[in-house]
Amino acid sequence: MRPVAKYSVFVRPSRFLKRLVWIAHFITACIVLSTNVPDLLQGALLLLIGASWIKNDGMASTTELILHGDGRIKKVGVAEATPLQGGRTQDAHFSIADGDTANDMVLHPHSTVLPFLVILLYRQKSRLQSLVLLKDSLEAEDFRQLRLWLRWQIKQMPPK
Repeated sequence: MRPVAKYSVFVRPSRFLKRLVWIAHFITACIVLSTNVPDLLQGALLLLIGASWIKNDGMASTTELILHGDGRIKKVGVAEATPLQGGRTQDAHFSIADGDTANDMVLHPHSTVLPFLVILLYRQKSRLQSLVLLKDSLEAEDFRQLRLWLRWQIKQMPPK
């Protein structure tokens, strides 16, 4: 069998998903405030909503996904983006030698691939996890390549 070359894609936080999560937290807080529950329970629910919003807001970071031909994915952290002329940014890659950790992941066959959305299900350290990627998370060509790679890998996986 001929080895398949690795392909790297840089994933940045999705602005659309960030706004959607913010709107969902705002609507949930409005619903909690409009319900007829005791003040103590209402305050506790609002604190939980605030904690969830802070957790989701702080999780957004730029990463690099290295796609292997055998269905493995390596997730590597990326340094802060450096500004270029014209308002664009260039991502500086952390190498493994710099103390950054690379996480090996195995693709799950139930990953979802749509023209505007990819829900990447993967198994990491025997736990099933997900990564939601919208069209604005990647460059157009990288998003297309990722979708093609996922369709090919999912098609080749044996049924369970």
